[in-house]
Amino acid sequence: MRRLIEVFDVKTKPKIQSHEDTAAARAKRKQSASRKLVAFRTAAVSLPAILLGTAIGVGIWAWQTGRMDAQKYYLTQSLYSATSALGLKVENVQINGRNYTSVEEVVAAVGLANGGPMLSLDPHEAQKRFEALPWVKSATIRRQLPGTLKIDIKEREPLALWQKDYRHTLVDQSGDIIPDAPVRSYSHLPIVVGEGAAKTAPQLLASLEQQPELYQKVKSAIRVSNRRWTVVLDNEILVVLPEEAVAEAWHRLAKLHNNEKILDRAIKSVDLRLPDRVVLRLIEESSDSVEIEKNT
Repeated sequence: MRRLIEVFDVKTKPKIQSHEDTAAARAKRKQSASRKLVAFRTAAVSLPAILLGTAIGVGIWAWQTGRMDAQKYYLTQSLYSATSALGLKVENVQINGRNYTSVEEVVAAVGLANGGPMLSLDPHEAQKRFEALPWVKSATIRRQLPGTLKIDIKEREPLALWQKDYRHTLVDQSGDIIPDAPVRSYSHLPIVVGEGAAKTAPQLLASLEQQPELYQKVKSAIRVSNRRWTVVLDNEILVVLPEEAVAEAWHRLAKLHNNEKILDRAIKSVDLRLPDRVVLRLIEESSDSVEIEKNT
């Protein structure tokens, strides 16, 4: 590999002054050194001016001839090639936090093949590409020279399936849709239905999860008039929840079931909207048959 700049450390021995040196000779050497210093200072001042003038001249020529973009691209690519030849190229990609994002998506988002020039990667633009991926919520891209690219991503966590017009889409823990997700792989998640169900599902499920044994029975949840929920259990019993204090109502149901096993009875629904009682609708020929549990 050819170096762009050669650096040499030159060490000289101190010169021993001869007794034959005269005052005239010393004066002559001093005058010569003075002329050299003036010449060096003149060159030091004029060289940057010459380079600046040349750069301005090339820039004006490129602008007048319409070749500015072409010249910029050429110079940029030349710089990338030179730094890559010096070893600044992608040789190792380290990624943390990947569970759902595919390797192919990662490679496409990086935008550089193995061995590509490291300095051609714009971390800000790469971050945008990663955060545009379906599963990625946030991303941080760092270059560790000479050849390591470090990527930290935070992915969305699947929470529920939102049913709309007989189609299912995956919802994350923020209530946002995860586009193009393979919903069949998440059929074990609860289904939420209705207007506003996707956005409000995180709050509902967070309340239901406070009673783990009862939460295991949850099959789906229906958003009613975008105000409250009706939960469907795995044995098809409907649990009518109030608009507010959902966690408290769910806790009352869990306590009542632990004590009296009411969810094992032949009932159609459990109404928890009243704070001082639980209303059970029995499965009988008469749909008016109602059992009321007070002070539960």
